[in-house]
Amino acid sequence: MKPFSFFTLVVTLLGSVALAAEYTGRVLGPDGKPVKDATVYFFADSGRPLAADLTARRDAPTTRCDDSGNFHFPPIAANGGQFLAVAPGFGLGGAPIVLDHPAEIRLSRRTDVTLTFLTADKKPVAGVAISLQNARSPQTTSGFSTRIWVPPGYNCPWSATTDANGVCTIPGLPQGAQATFAVGDERYAVLSSRDEVVLDTAPKTHADPIHLLAASTISGVVTYATTGKPAAGIAVAAHSSGTGYIAAITAADGSYTVKQLRPGQYVVTLYPDTELQKSWTAKAVEKINLLAGGAQSAVNLSLIPGVILTGTTVAADNGNPVAGVPIGICGPAYPRSSSLFVQSVRTDANGAFTARVPPGEQFVYVSSNTPADGFGRPSPDSKTITIPDGQTASVEFRLPRVLMVPVKGKVVDPDGNPVPGARVMVFGSSDDLPMLQRMAITSGGDGTFQTPPMPRTGQLQIRARFQDLATSKALLVNRAAPGDVVVQLEKNVLASISGRVLDPQGQPIKGAQIELIVRTGRWASGENGGSTDEQGNYAVPALWADAVYSVDATCNGYGQANTSDLRLQPGQTTRVRDLTLFKRDATIAGVLLDADSMPVAGTQISLSGPRSGWSRVTTDANGQFTCAVVSGDRLNLSYSTPNGYRSRIAAAGDQKIVLRTAPPRRAATPPVPGASAGEVAAASPPPPVVFDPAAAVTWNGWLYAAVLIVVGGIITVIANAIAAFRSRNRRPP
Repeated sequence: MKPFSFFTLVVTLLGSVALAAEYTGRVLGPDGKPVKDATVYFFADSGRPLAADLTARRDAPTTRCDDSGNFHFPPIAANGGQFLAVAPGFGLGGAPIVLDHPAEIRLSRRTDVTLTFLTADKKPVAGVAISLQNARSPQTTSGFSTRIWVPPGYNCPWSATTDANGVCTIPGLPQGAQATFAVGDERYAVLSSRDEVVLDTAPKTHADPIHLLAASTISGVVTYATTGKPAAGIAVAAHSSGTGYIAAITAADGSYTVKQLRPGQYVVTLYPDTELQKSWTAKAVEKINLLAGGAQSAVNLSLIPGVILTGTTVAADNGNPVAGVPIGICGPAYPRSSSLFVQSVRTDANGAFTARVPPGEQFVYVSSNTPADGFGRPSPDSKTITIPDGQTASVEFRLPRVLMVPVKGKVVDPDGNPVPGARVMVFGSSDDLPMLQRMAITSGGDGTFQTPPMPRTGQLQIRARFQDLATSKALLVNRAAPGDVVVQLEKNVLASISGRVLDPQGQPIKGAQIELIVRTGRWASGENGGSTDEQGNYAVPALWADAVYSVDATCNGYGQANTSDLRLQPGQTTRVRDLTLFKRDATIAGVLLDADSMPVAGTQISLSGPRSGWSRVTTDANGQFTCAVVSGDRLNLSYSTPNGYRSRIAAAGDQKIVLRTAPPRRAATPPVPGASAGEVAAASPPPPVVFDPAAAVTWNGWLYAAVLIVVGGIITVIANAIAAFRSRNRRPP
């Protein structure tokens, strides 16, 4: 089962009904022309319980395009999903499945990627099935950027098996995409974001070797607390902020084993479904530390009736119920330490919701900025309550009214003719729901488009493009009185950026990843800009001339470099200065401890330096971390603690960095990298604390040393004051 990383997963307790419907669309090439005889795959989200996707895999339905690139699927039950399409000579393309909306799939230029897999000690890994997990393609000349993924429960057509040298080739992928892969062998852990492969802008891609880690496991038993009997067919998930989640299904005896886990700290919870939540809940198990190849057993979950949390959402002005409001709940079932899981419910037609939760503290909140049509987020938007065992509790949220209307418009060409299939980009304001802050809409057959309902306050920026036509600048629309919006496209108004990436000796770096930072008004976003070719060159086409851009370059084994802000000219290519990447030829290492000087596992440490760029590592079961950096660099290390973020500065090459989540409660000698958890625990009784400047520097401890001196001074002053008091008040003999 693949992990979900890149976003927060919401565990939805509402059932969903998959409706059978016909689906149509067309497949186009990179030049926008129809592609005949393309094969289209229908990867549907059927709304089935997770258990069904874990216990059985199936082939996706397929169809073929006609001579005009059109395709048709007979009625299929789906709650969304994705179309993926392939054709001879083209790279993979995709588009979301939307009911009653014809899909448009853009194929890309093709690359065949050759992957090499090695063990941690650099031995080839033979006979392992490797498949595409997802890919984010770069922006095309038509302004399209696609995220391609294969939903769970399906066999992946883009797969291969490693040979005796640990090598395999997966054909037909999109050039310039950032791709991640799944490892189909339970001996090895799932891959991390650091194993992402940037596909070349060439017919062949030869990726750097990927080192596989020995898989770890978590196992246990799920039982019914009321009877002690095993609970079969229950989905259990182990999740970590650093690696996403992996799920398993309990057997007839209630046992489960979550496999292919990476080292780190995990939380184990139920992965609930609607029927289960009607009667049962369970308290999560937190702080499960795993080493590479390790196993944690007896991580048991007990299904309990729990307690009932109810609530209502009403209009603030008249108290009438508001239906369909999303409510999130963090508590013993899904604690805040579980960043990937939030228990979620929606209010019914009476504005009421009910959730079954374990006894204890519950953090309840409205989980949307626009929770219902015509209503905004309440203030306060969250409440914390404690529910003792055997009792119930209720909360109420009062929602303010907000006038919501859609913005309608039409895209026309330079002669005023309607343009069907144009890509319309709509930028909202910071007060909007995130999905309304930046929207992509495709104009219909008559060139018209319409946004979702939006608050009638503030302005919109609207841009559009179709093939070689585009808007020369953003159209500003007043949402209070939008009127009839006409978006006119012009010729030769898009711009492009080109440049080179070199090493310190001036030699080109092939395969460097280019990220384009785009600023339009107050908004900034990162886009995949592809990768460099054999000569280190890159080019990013079809850019808005009125936006502000910058370019970031990275490459495996190197640091990072970036440009200053770039302002483009319509119809022209801006050549930027060469970017120089330095080798990551040094390391930095340390340990993260809590207030009792015990190691803290599973915490992400962010590192950034002028030449090293940005990296993120996760502490292992011993609280230790290490990261490759550029020699001579100064690094800022930051990490999250229960009391907020902490940071400190370190130099490349430092190997004995000690970070703490809180000041130490007792004096202890901090462990250094290489010490085991047992050695850390064995550091008792602690030695006396002696101020040593060298040790203070090693601990990054000037502040700590100063505190010791101040405390010592205060103790001396107090002692002298007590002595003087006693001297003055001593009775004469």
